[in-house]
Amino acid sequence: RSLQIFDAQLDPAGWSAVAQGVVCHGGIEEVDFSGNKFGEAEFSALAHLCEKKWGSVNCSDSRAGAWPFLQNLVKAGATKLFFDSCEIDDAAIGAGLMEASEVEHLSLRSNRIESPGACKLLHSLIGSRVKVLNLSKNQGLGSGIGDALQTVLKRVQLEDLDLSSTALGVDALRGFVAELPRSSLKRLVLDRNKLRGDGARLLADILPECKNLRDLSLFRCKIDDAAQRDLALKVEESTLESLNVADNVPVLSEATCAKWKKCAERSIYLQRLHYLRDAESPGVLQLSSELRVLLKNVDLELLRECLLDKNWKQVEDIAAATPVEVADLCSDAGMGLPDVVRFVRAVQEAKPRDELLLK
Repeated sequence: RSLQIFDAQLDPAGWSAVAQGVVCHGGIEEVDFSGNKFGEAEFSALAHLCEKKWGSVNCSDSRAGAWPFLQNLVKAGATKLFFDSCEIDDAAIGAGLMEASEVEHLSLRSNRIESPGACKLLHSLIGSRVKVLNLSKNQGLGSGIGDALQTVLKRVQLEDLDLSSTALGVDALRGFVAELPRSSLKRLVLDRNKLRGDGARLLADILPECKNLRDLSLFRCKIDDAAQRDLALKVEESTLESLNVADNVPVLSEATCAKWKKCAERSIYLQRLHYLRDAESPGVLQLSSELRVLLKNVDLELLRECLLDKNWKQVEDIAAATPVEVADLCSDAGMGLPDVVRFVRAVQEAKPRDELLLK
């Protein structure tokens, strides 16, 4: 029921044959064609795919022509769509995503969508079944999407929203934060946005009222010590199960650390709390001078993103280039490279694609 063809280097005629074969097969419900760098010719060749209702289609890492193809999949009733890093911009989006009533999961990460295009897209989702929306790493969204987000949270049963690395500021947050307590949102990711202390306090004020929200991530949002202490007080009263406020300041004060520890002790619901920088956290990879030499060509942040994006090919490439000595040095290091190597071996041997293994 699932087919993945990664980096196949087929010509349009080859992709046309693949599309016809997949549709004729009948039993395949999910296709993953990420990493093939499709252009207009390839998307045209894949037109047969739009004759069928799909459970999941992934065409990430493509070029021109992605948006019209995505629109046709939507009209055919696709449920999950992953079009990350496809050079989709405001001009392509035009009037938005038409007839999106069947889509439940939409990922448009790392495109070129700016505020006007995002607003059109968000308004076109009103009345849809979208539960998961990922607009992260569209760095032109800025402060102009607050009102559109408020409308979506009010009229769509959205459960998972990722707006990390979108240049989201306090003004945009102020536009939709009041709707959070009445929304169905369970997970909100705002990492790497300049929310600062004012943004953190806006969230803190409404957290106790957000009875559906379970997971909040504010990693690297430049939230100062004082604002973190205010946030900690409100988290105690909330129903949050997971909170990430790590790496907001170079070094947390003892008073703030103590406040977070007390918050973890007093909170009834909180199960996971990350408030220290990675270098300060126990159980997280500590880089010795010897290890730094071995890891000088390994981008750990890239590795993490590849795992989260399920970019198996790049994970395998990184692991294959990792010296054996690193595995020995990283033992007992939490999510260190030995875990990554074991993970990659499991992927290579069993080809699993379930979220449990990813976690």
